[in-house]
Amino acid sequence: MYQVYIIYSEHKDRYYVGATGGVIIRLERHNEGWKHSTKSGIPWELKYVKNFESKSESLRWEKHITPDYSPRNLIVRKAKWKWERKGTVVP
Repeated sequence: MYQVYIIYSEHKDRYYVGATGGVIIRLERHNEGWKHSTKSGIPWELKYVKNFESKSESLRWEKHITPDYSPRNLIVRKAKWKWERKGTVVP
């Protein structure tokens, strides 16, 4: 099972989109400062999760919902979000 997730930093007022096989562990790593691009936004909170059967499907969806997609820059502006109703929204 693969997941696309969106996390939010109130500190930076930014969203970050990622894809993973374990969203809880990934969130913990973001909040421990493992990833350079999200380290300055700690603490991050989980806002959205969508599950996929395959890695390729999850990466396709990640690319679809991330404006100006590039593998090195997945930080997106919240004004551009259009949420999909079929995804799982985490309070």
